[in-house]
Amino acid sequence: MLSLQHVTVNYGGVPAVSDVSFDVADGEIMALIGPNGAGKTSLFDALSGLTPVASGSRLLLDGRDVSRLSPEQRCRAGIARTFQIPRLFRTLTVRQSLEVVAGGRPVDEQLALCGIEDVAAELPGTLPLPVQRRCEIARALASGGRVLLLDEVAAGLPASEHDALVALVRQLAVDHRRTIILVEHVLPLVETLTERVIVLNSGRIIAEGSLATLRLDPAVVTAYLGQTTEVPT
Repeated sequence: MLSLQHVTVNYGGVPAVSDVSFDVADGEIMALIGPNGAGKTSLFDALSGLTPVASGSRLLLDGRDVSRLSPEQRCRAGIARTFQIPRLFRTLTVRQSLEVVAGGRPVDEQLALCGIEDVAAELPGTLPLPVQRRCEIARALASGGRVLLLDEVAAGLPASEHDALVALVRQLAVDHRRTIILVEHVLPLVETLTERVIVLNSGRIIAEGSLATLRLDPAVVTAYLGQTTEVPT
């Protein structure tokens, strides 16, 4: 469904992402982890078109080269995302926020799927963070996104919310055939959701595998945790 080929992102000549390549299958859930500043969000910005990729980079969506499309064009093509800090339409209600990206399609299914029907008439800025994060996921779905880039959707959520989030992400992948890439620091959630994890450090892929395997990788331990002995759970 999604293929990254030698993706590089530079900011003022300084590489934030360097020669990253991987494929994601239709309906797969995979995770990107790594220390702060590793390039995870920069990679999401590149995938969603908010940041241009360097010459030689290619992004293929279901075989179509979308490397030079605008953010709006990529969204229409099927790439949708959430943000570390929710970026909701503050002057629109939750329902209106979905409708503005839905292109005339009804949004009741997305409201119900994300469990936010009861707040559909509310302004997003008045809602608790867990609900705002669900609103962002619903908006991504309403846009028609087939590939969902979920940027730290568990950040700031109490542990009591994690099971519901896991259930929602699984439902999107399994029942609704969405392809999902997670950027996440909550490693128990990552381990529950996927066997495929890619580790970034200084903009480069340094390891790939299950989280159980990566816990034993000295390069991952050093890069992600400093001089410690294991990845935290």
